[in-house]
Amino acid sequence: MKPFKNIVLLLALVLFSCAEEKNLISFTSDHFQISIDQNGVVHELNDIQNKVNYLAKDTTAVLLSIRVESKIPPPTLVIFESSHLTFDYPRNITAWLKVEKKDSNSTFKAVEITVNDCVELALWFAVPTTTNKIIGKTTGVVGGHTYAIGILTLNPKILSAYPSNKGKAVGII
Repeated sequence: MKPFKNIVLLLALVLFSCAEEKNLISFTSDHFQISIDQNGVVHELNDIQNKVNYLAKDTTAVLLSIRVESKIPPPTLVIFESSHLTFDYPRNITAWLKVEKKDSNSTFKAVEITVNDCVELALWFAVPTTTNKIIGKTTGVVGGHTYAIGILTLNPKILSAYPSNKGKAVGII
């Protein structure tokens, strides 16, 4: 009976060590879902009907990043309450986003960033995708045969691609 207990214990240990706890925050429309974790890292860009995740594998990309002193620190915590996302960053910097879920899409609007004088820029949705049929020329948009994924920026200090040394976006004309 003892070998059986050892096997059961070993099997339970393997199962629990392989289980990955993901507390994802998901924004779902009729056909598409975006999911981020508690650090703002994007985990899913899902076409619900066709069961396709357009997020490039083996990448780490944050929904909203900031640049302070030429560095891009990751958020320390992201919380979703009611219709707002709160991103906490080092140096007591906080960003509040208003989230609006619609039938066809989800929108994210920056409402406020604290300690605004030290924030050089905000970097929205610089997320590698697997779709590459259509690439936007003015802002961060990519598309395929069924979806276009991207953002519309409303402020010149907000970028949707990684900035060059001069503060301009790389890959955006």
